[in-house]
Amino acid sequence: MATLVVGPFYLRGALGLDAASAGLTMACGPVVAALAGVPAMRCSRRPTTPP
Repeated sequence: MATLVVGPFYLRGALGLDAASAGLTMACGPVVAALAGVPAMRCSRRPTTPP
């Protein structure tokens, strides 16, 4: 959770990104998690075959 607080300051101060670029960079993680969640759910619901 500290990354959500400190991350924007690092992106703006140390890397010199503007506010929009820092926001888009911070938004990449949740977007990837949301996109990966659907296939992961489908894989977890598949029935397993008996040995």
